[in-house]
Amino acid sequence: MGDINNDGLVDIYFSSNQGENKLYLNKGNLFFEDITKSAGVAAANGWKTGIAMVDINADGYLDIYLSRSGSGKPNERENILFINNKNLMFTDQAKDYRFNDDFYSI
Repeated sequence: MGDINNDGLVDIYFSSNQGENKLYLNKGNLFFEDITKSAGVAAANGWKTGIAMVDINADGYLDIYLSRSGSGKPNERENILFINNKNLMFTDQAKDYRFNDDFYSI
């Protein structure tokens, strides 16, 4: 959980072990909008094991770090770092930051 667009409302990102992850934008008054597809954070492949929201690049916006594991293909175990583009969209930059290890992370 974290405020991905700095509007003061806490947004929710759920991981799914065998399906797509989901990102819900808090619209206030307990209303949430599923922005998973438009945000580019579904991460459908691999066995997802954990999420951390942190401003890794110190730009004032929360980024999403996703741990993966499982016995599948090594590229489906690589961790993902979704950098916040500040427009409700994210870009996977794990390779750029060298966070894309495939060592069965939790």
